[in-house]
Amino acid sequence: MNLRQSLLKEHSKKQCRKIVKFVGNDKQKFKSLMNLLYDEDSIVSQRAAWPIGFIGKDHPELVEPHLKKMLKTLEIPVHNAVRRNIVRVLENYDIPEKYLGLAANNCFTLLEDPAIAIGIKAFSMTILFNICKKEPELKNELKLIIESMLEGASPGILSRANRILPALENLN
Repeated sequence: MNLRQSLLKEHSKKQCRKIVKFVGNDKQKFKSLMNLLYDEDSIVSQRAAWPIGFIGKDHPELVEPHLKKMLKTLEIPVHNAVRRNIVRVLENYDIPEKYLGLAANNCFTLLEDPAIAIGIKAFSMTILFNICKKEPELKNELKLIIESMLEGASPGILSRANRILPALENLN
């Protein structure tokens, strides 16, 4: 399968599933798909993000070699689909110690930016909560930011905040 051609062929759940199945847990195929995430063509980039979101969640071991670049991608202007799928992967990923600072800074920035989409903010909240388990000194900062977002917040933000705020209280 030519991944680039497959991404351009159609944008559908069926096509996404085909790509996810084709890549599976193959490191080389995943690397090829990751390269398409950074493609100059924004259509290719955003379409590559969707299967990466699923594959990264199912096969976190494939993410490690790409983690730093993924985190750096959160710092630059990219399509929301790219950001959303990167944070979707990281939501359940055990971020290594050496990347905790970069991940935390990027997620705090995303959380505080009013222009960032709700899904990205919700995933960022969870990533930050997971980081707080390892770095409890960030707990109060996360709590303050979440609380400041509550007034007029969307149902997605409220739902995530209502799960994370009590859990933050229970962290040591």
